[in-house]
Amino acid sequence: MNKYISISLTILLSTGTFQLQAQEEANETSKTILQQYGTLIDDSRTYLDNKVIKIEALEGFGSLLEEQVKDYENEIERQEGMIKEQSLQLNNKNQELKETQQSLEEAEKVADSFVLGGLAVDKSVFVVVISVLLLSLLVLSAFSYLAFIRAHKVTKIATAEVQVLKEEIEEQKKVALEKQVKLKRELQTALNKLAERG
Repeated sequence: MNKYISISLTILLSTGTFQLQAQEEANETSKTILQQYGTLIDDSRTYLDNKVIKIEALEGFGSLLEEQVKDYENEIERQEGMIKEQSLQLNNKNQELKETQQSLEEAEKVADSFVLGGLAVDKSVFVVVISVLLLSLLVLSAFSYLAFIRAHKVTKIATAEVQVLKEEIEEQKKVALEKQVKLKRELQTALNKLAERG
C-alpha cells in the first residue's frame, strides 16, 4: 500500500517538475527573443522618432520567433503527452490499489471467520456464543451446587429425624413387648388360677 502511495506522489511531483522545467526553458527562450529584439532595435537606425530596420534582420527575427513558438508548441505537446501518460499510470495504480484493498478486506474476513458445520462463522460471534454458553453452564452449576447443598442438609435432617423415630419405635416396641409379656404372664397366671379352681 505504501508502494502505491509513493508511486502516486512520485508521478505528481515529476509532473510539477516538468512544468517548472518548461517555464524555465520558456524564460531562457524569452530572454533570447528579447535579446534578439534588443539587438535588432539597437542595430537599427533612427529616423524622426522611427526606427528603420533592415528587412533581412526583421525576417531573421521573425524566423527565430517562429522557431521558438514551434519549439514551445512541441514542448507543450510533449508535456501534455507525458501528463496523460502519467495520469493513465496513476489511474492504473489507483485501480491496483483498490483491488489490493479489496483483496486485503477479503483476507481479513477469511482470517476473522472459520467454517463450523458447513457455516461460515465470524470469530467474534463464536466467542460471544461460547462465552454465553460457559456463563450459562457456570450459573447452572452454581444453582445445581446450591440445590445439592440444600438437599444434603434436608437429607441430613431427615436422616437424623428417621433415626430418632427408629429409636422411639424401638423403645415403643420394647415397652409394648414388655407389656405383652407382662399381660401374657398375667393371663397365664389367671388361666392357671381358673384351672385350679375348676
